Amino acid sequence: MLFGLLLTIALIIAIGLLSGRKAKDAATFTTGGGKASGWVVCGTIMGTIVSGQSTVGTAQLAFHFGISAWWFTIGAALGCLALALIYTKPLRSSGCVTLMEVISKEYGRKTEIVGSVLCLIGIFISIIAQIIASSALLTSLIPMSYLVAAFVAIALMMVYVVFGGLWGAGWGGIVKMGLLYVSSIVAGLFVWKSAQGWDGLTASIAALQ
Repeated sequence: MLFGLLLTIALIIAIGLLSGRKAKDAATFTTGGGKASGWVVCGTIMGTIVSGQSTVGTAQLAFHFGISAWWFTIGAALGCLALALIYTKPLRSSGCVTLMEVISKEYGRKTEIVGSVLCLIGIFISIIAQIIASSALLTSLIPMSYLVAAFVAIALMMVYVVFGGLWGAGWGGIVKMGLLYVSSIVAGLFVWKSAQGWDGLTASIAALQ
């Protein structure tokens, strides 16, 4: 298990460093220079959303509170659907890099500043949730303090985003999604076998209530 963890970390770091070669200027770093494929864009968005909140965090909340723990994953899915169907074409035609630029053109500089502050608060909350989930995973696999695990998680995030920009986040997200799908399927099969099928699962759930 430890070997698999170290191999995954090394793979993410390598992707961040290699993708950094494509980020030769500010435009390439932030938007991929308009050359990012659909897979890279998908990896950037889903790699950010499908993280600690959607996996470890959702599983923990589901254990304590039930199906209401779906609020984040359902909200994120609906948000991505609205982004694809409503906002993507207007954003691209506007020539703006961020949604805040669009708001600034429409409603003025002050509105952009307020929106930017609110976005920053949301981003920090999201990052904190990811660090908490990553730290919980690292401390359960490797004997280290929670503080050290938090710094390790922050350093890994910085490597594949800061060095690679959109390309690093995109390709890192694609790899992360693939690993999550494979690990989820394997874990699901393991739980199914350990619980001895559907009857065992329902009996286990009933015993917790």
